[in-house]
Amino acid sequence: MAKTTCLKGFIKKISLSRLPNEEHNKFMCDLLDLIANANDAVGNAITKILPEFANLVEDENTIIKITYENKLKEMLAQTDKLRDGLFRAIQAIVAAYIDSPLEEEARIAKKLKVLFDKFDNIYQLPPLDKTDAIHRLFYELEIHVDTYNQLHLADFFKDLRTATNMYEGLYKGHTSAYSDIGAIAVVKGIRLKADELYAQIIEAIESDMLIYGISRYSNFVIALNALIGELRGKANSGEKRATTNKSGNSKPIKR
Repeated sequence: MAKTTCLKGFIKKISLSRLPNEEHNKFMCDLLDLIANANDAVGNAITKILPEFANLVEDENTIIKITYENKLKEMLAQTDKLRDGLFRAIQAIVAAYIDSPLEEEARIAKKLKVLFDKFDNIYQLPPLDKTDAIHRLFYELEIHVDTYNQLHLADFFKDLRTATNMYEGLYKGHTSAYSDIGAIAVVKGIRLKADELYAQIIEAIESDMLIYGISRYSNFVIALNALIGELRGKANSGEKRATTNKSGNSKPIKR
């Protein structure tokens, strides 16, 4: 009886329902990789469960990937359109100030027009080249034109910089664009089934450990526990940061 108590629960617990969709799918894909590289003992323990589980994980991965990529493309297009609109607005304001009756305003406008003429083809550039061009524009603005505030352009330039940084961040994948409500509902159903099968996989392996001993499964269990530990560590760090931000201190979360 003592042996059963020690072995049961040898694999760490994880609350799969609390994971964001992308992290949930990554964990399941990583688990499938561990299973694929494990010895026959692991495969034999879950032979009846694995095919359905693998299909569910693949479905989850496909839906998340397609939805994410489609939404990301939409957000990139919208942000690029915003950049173009802001750039045109700045050009129009500069052109209007060239005919200003105030000599200083006209002088600054002419100086800005010379600079903007260097970037006149910016609308024809590929999006990433456009991003580089806008960064160069801001660099030259800082060096050569430090009085554009007199033309009331500060907010426009601020918005252009923000939109450009946003585009860059989206392109590099620094934000989650996964927000399709219909797809989320489908993924939720897949997750529930996959989580049930995950529990069955763990139960099957631990049951076989009771029968055949730990040694056959030790490498797999160590790798899986490391994977779970990493995820739990991220979750705990996120909770602590959230608590610190709300309370203004770093008191540990009560469990």
